Amino acid sequence: MVCFCDIPLKFISRNHTERYGSYGIGFKKDWGTTNKVSPILYRLEQSGFSNSFRNSSFELNNIIERLEGLKMLYGENDSEILNIQSMLGALHSHSENMAGFIKSYEELYQGEIRNNYIDREWRWVPERTKKEFHEKDDESYREELNRKYHENPDHLFFDVNDLNYLVVKEKKDIDVMIGKIRNLGLSEEEKFALVQKIIDIDSINSDM
Repeated sequence: MVCFCDIPLKFISRNHTERYGSYGIGFKKDWGTTNKVSPILYRLEQSGFSNSFRNSSFELNNIIERLEGLKMLYGENDSEILNIQSMLGALHSHSENMAGFIKSYEELYQGEIRNNYIDREWRWVPERTKKEFHEKDDESYREELNRKYHENPDHLFFDVNDLNYLVVKEKKDIDVMIGKIRNLGLSEEEKFALVQKIIDIDSINSDM
């Protein structure tokens, strides 16, 4: 999973940079939509949507478990049961993929309630990667999942033309970024294009 924020430069506030840092990459939106990046859905914990989604997942798991019992009754190779099991497996996979595009409206982070809605988050969720979910937003569990995914990762690909901005914190960081760009294995034309995309947070805040 890769996460993005759909926030115009003029709306990048101190709240956002304090949460995610003052360095970033700004992609063109059409690159995101072409690569199946999608806006996510924010849910309130006890909302009708949350309850329905939670209950439907619970019922689906119950049906899958009961089907295992029917296999014992009618035989492991019953064709009708195998067909139903295959369809339920596909439905379960689709449900997991949908869950990857859902996030809590707010969450407890470092002892404080944090509003996630202001992030205007978009996500890319690889379809082939096995999904694992945890009932609580636990940082250590998240780190363990990231480790697993990095062992067999999916990839998003982009080139220089897919970028709008390279965002740095201060004007003094621009020269540092230019130095790093010069050491990249790119053509001189691509390096020049990247340099033109550098912008610093201080200038954004002072101009907007």
